[in-house]
Amino acid sequence: MDRSEPGGKKVAFLSHALKGGGAERVISNLSEHIGEDYELTLLLLDSDGSEKNDGCRTISLWSQPSLVESNHGLPFNPIQLLQMMISLRREVKRNDFSMVLSFLEIPNFLNLLTLGKHRRIVSVRNHMSSKKKGFLGNMAVRLVTSFTDHTIAVSAMSRLDLIENFGADPEKISILPNSVDIELILQLKKEGLADCPIPEGVPVIVNVARLTDAKGHDHLIRSFCKVREMIPESRLLLVGDGDRKKDLVDLTRSLDVDGHVFFAGFQENPYRFLHRSDVFVLSSHYEGFPNALLEALACGVPVISTDCLSGPRELLAPSTDLSTVTEDVEHADYGIMIPPWRNDATDTVNEQVMAKAIVQLLSDEGMRSRYVSRGVDRVNDFAAPNVIALWKEFIHEHLEDRD
Repeated sequence: MDRSEPGGKKVAFLSHALKGGGAERVISNLSEHIGEDYELTLLLLDSDGSEKNDGCRTISLWSQPSLVESNHGLPFNPIQLLQMMISLRREVKRNDFSMVLSFLEIPNFLNLLTLGKHRRIVSVRNHMSSKKKGFLGNMAVRLVTSFTDHTIAVSAMSRLDLIENFGADPEKISILPNSVDIELILQLKKEGLADCPIPEGVPVIVNVARLTDAKGHDHLIRSFCKVREMIPESRLLLVGDGDRKKDLVDLTRSLDVDGHVFFAGFQENPYRFLHRSDVFVLSSHYEGFPNALLEALACGVPVISTDCLSGPRELLAPSTDLSTVTEDVEHADYGIMIPPWRNDATDTVNEQVMAKAIVQLLSDEGMRSRYVSRGVDRVNDFAAPNVIALWKEFIHEHLEDRD
């Protein structure tokens, strides 16, 4: 289909912004390719109007950052939600979209409220029952998955969670994984690191994620303290920003490792930091489909991950029963898995397990080499052309249903 034709289908992606994290990178990547086939518009809630994408036009729905909370732009004020809903419905009506496809919780909820004849598709990016959102949050998930036209889950366990815990109709949920642009990553990872204070020749443990409670950085920092007892020259590099930064900086000082833990902040190009590192560690309490794991594998970095819900086991141990939960260090097919964090704030048992896994990987060059080789094979399963073809097929089928 020629998207320039007057009768071409109009599709809108609704999200917070193009900058921030894994979901935003997925949206940016998808928009560049989906825009080849449809007249695509990006509707952004948390944008000042400066964010652009070559594959489509961009409309900023909310330009009052002082009224938007720091937690990924989630507006807890009902008045803000109402204003955003009015703005969104106005744009949907004005542009006569055939489909509005939303990403993340607040955009999904607003998509539910757009009404009209267009297809309302929501993409759920996390294992929602693990987020412990309370009664109102859980009710919002139920409403979104029940009264929109279709739901996209990013992993098998995320889909199962929506069915078992939120009453979603299995016939109305599809699995579409994230993609990774391998060629772009291989190019960007070669950029210099003049702004990185870590000296050459020391072992580097890296994490790329927002600095939020969900990402478990406090456990990672305490595990790193145990690693330094065995490998004192090691360094921890945290790439990302978020509302927990001050608390995490204070934690490094209280543990006397502030000279060995480096906060790189949000980076447009995190791949150059990954490329410089020896081990990537995902320390999350929960995920949906952790793009950072794929990006680390694409950069040739061996990975360690908590066996949290959902995504890490599907990526690193796809041949196992996905309901399995490891109780110790597990040397999976494509990376090392450790037990998920317990509910207590200081999980000293599993922090010790994480430290053991890191020391094992840093101390065994042969193991690192094997995991690098296997990781390159695994990441090809999620190469952008393959996954984008699945998204295009999905969009085409659901637009045909509308006709």
